[in-house]
Amino acid sequence: MSFSEISLSYVIKNCMQDLLEDRLAKRFVYYMINSLLKAVNEIHSKGQCHRDLHGSNILLQHKNQRIIVRIIDYGSAIEIADNDKGLENKKTDLHKISEGISSLSRRCKGIEDDILDRFRGDYPKLIKTTEEANIVIQETSVQAEEFVNFGAYKVIDRIFTSIGKTRTIPDPDLSDELKKMNIEKSKEIPPKPSNEEAMEYMTSSIEN
Repeated sequence: MSFSEISLSYVIKNCMQDLLEDRLAKRFVYYMINSLLKAVNEIHSKGQCHRDLHGSNILLQHKNQRIIVRIIDYGSAIEIADNDKGLENKKTDLHKISEGISSLSRRCKGIEDDILDRFRGDYPKLIKTTEEANIVIQETSVQAEEFVNFGAYKVIDRIFTSIGKTRTIPDPDLSDELKKMNIEKSKEIPPKPSNEEAMEYMTSSIEN
């Protein structure tokens, strides 16, 4: 089955003003903060870093009067190494998502809110760790749930109706996305060893 979808970049640039009429923006942004951080945590929990997170790679899908957040394009994804480089890649993913959250939060002009204030202004917050992400997820969970129960259908009507019929794409599970990526990587031809390496291998085999 396919569902209407639109990029987060488009929503930030073109649709936020329509949500401000009855202050839906705050609940919507809380829902997006909650969903985006959960999505990144899920990717990391599967041992992968995305490394190319931006608004065009984040899709909002219309499904059963709900908005589903889905991250796409795993072409730059890499397995999380158990070293400083792995931690740096995770931090980069979280920083990129923080930038998206800041863009959303800045669109809520005139709405006073402590959490939104953290992500806007001259020094917006950058989330650095999974632990920090989990704290923000907890802080936004109530209003995110309220959006799902009471506000999502209004946002769906305003966003997806206003842009007309969007193209549709399949809605595979994140596991399928990562599985496909790993299959493609497994098809890569490993480099041939040098003559010196080959000789070293043959010599050690003979000695054993």
